[in-house]
Amino acid sequence: MDNLEELKELKELLKRIEFILGVTKTGIDIIDSNFNIIYIDPAWARAYGDYKGKKCFEYFSGRNSVCPGCTLKQAFLTKQPVVTEEILPKEGYRPIQVTTIPFQNESGEWLVAEINVDITKIKRTQELLKEQKKSLQFVTDNVPGVVYQFKLTKDGSQSFVFLSAGTKTVFGLTVSEMKKDFSLAWNMIIPDDAELVKESIALSARTMQPWDCKFRIKLQSGEDKWLHGSSVPMLDAEDGSITWTGTFLDVTANKKAEGELAKKMRELEIFQKAAIGREMKMIELKKKIDKLEEELKKKE
Repeated sequence: MDNLEELKELKELLKRIEFILGVTKTGIDIIDSNFNIIYIDPAWARAYGDYKGKKCFEYFSGRNSVCPGCTLKQAFLTKQPVVTEEILPKEGYRPIQVTTIPFQNESGEWLVAEINVDITKIKRTQELLKEQKKSLQFVTDNVPGVVYQFKLTKDGSQSFVFLSAGTKTVFGLTVSEMKKDFSLAWNMIIPDDAELVKESIALSARTMQPWDCKFRIKLQSGEDKWLHGSSVPMLDAEDGSITWTGTFLDVTANKKAEGELAKKMRELEIFQKAAIGREMKMIELKKKIDKLEEELKKKE
């Protein structure tokens, strides 16, 4: 291959690289220790104009002095790459990730190459996720109970991965207290119900079917409560752990209402039996009266 062909191929390669840089909004520049721009890729040059004789802070940000928090000094001092996030005022404050890489040219002079990658979509996604997280947090914190994630590892250790703010109302404990010491919540379960809860969790772990259980707890204040726990398990294939996601609902009022209803039903049943007994006695009494009247008529 002669020099002309090699030069032609290099030019074609350069065109492709410049095209890719332009499409992806990726910029490359080289700057010296005095903040002078030595090189800038053509796409940025078309957007920002002629760079010759200009400082980087002047060219990119329209400033008269070094940008606050400038990473060039750090890169020159440490001779190590520096990664930061910055914005471009001249492009509507477009966000970019800047990787500043120090290197020496053929004459031994230290320069830095900056690779500037557009992160607009990433930032939008992060903002969207942040908003979704806030919305989810609002919903979970306003559920009339506790939204939780409970994790059981392969070695048998147990912990709460996530808890909503309702823990204080339902368990009388803060989120941090319950996360720090799982036994605090477990020891609240009334002994007569503890085995039922344990067996139902084990069954859910074996079958990977939803967990559903009603049980009683005794708060540190001495108050008794009925809870309805329900959740869906998910197996982590990598470490063998299982995480249940679900809710704890305080159903104490429902249980009291059920008890009152059962009591009223028993009272009604007793009343009905008593009423039926009285009715039978009245029927028997009427029969006796009728019989006596018939006998009196016969004697007459």
